[in-house]
Amino acid sequence: MELPDIIFRRFARVRAYRKLFLDDYGRLKPEAETVLDDLHDFARFFKDAPPDPQALALTEGGRRVVRHLLKNIGATSTELARHLKGEIYHDE
Repeated sequence: MELPDIIFRRFARVRAYRKLFLDDYGRLKPEAETVLDDLHDFARFFKDAPPDPQALALTEGGRRVVRHLLKNIGATSTELARHLKGEIYHDE
């Protein structure tokens, strides 16, 4: 695959993620907030890692997926942590 193809595919992927999760002002859509809240809980994103090696590997896999999603929509885990703690509101 040539470099322009890689760049085009990356741009198209980021645009698709942002279209799904962000409104016209770059804020998370209410539905996106619900999905991300669920993914954070499911992936134990803000919880301590389990001591069991197999459970740890499973948890890290889930966290990796969440990080990939956050990267593609341009959000940081700090922004999402603030949202989950109620410091950021959708109407802000």
